[in-house]
Amino acid sequence: GHVDVMAQLLRTGMACAGHKNVEGRDALFLCVLQGNRRGLMLLAAHGAEVNSSDSEGLSPLLFACKYRPQNLALI
Repeated sequence: GHVDVMAQLLRTGMACAGHKNVEGRDALFLCVLQGNRRGLMLLAAHGAEVNSSDSEGLSPLLFACKYRPQNLALI
């Protein structure tokens, strides 16, 4: 699936865990939005910054704590 592709891109250096889209959200933030635990664990292992913020000032960690009931912040 998508996490396997993401893992391959990170391993080969063709992707960066900290790259942001036009809204200032990186892959870690998008995994939080989607509730993607495997993606979160993978990106965290590759050094993704949990305290980075998007264009609205939200961080992936803050969003997980506030809006995700699945305890994603504990990962």
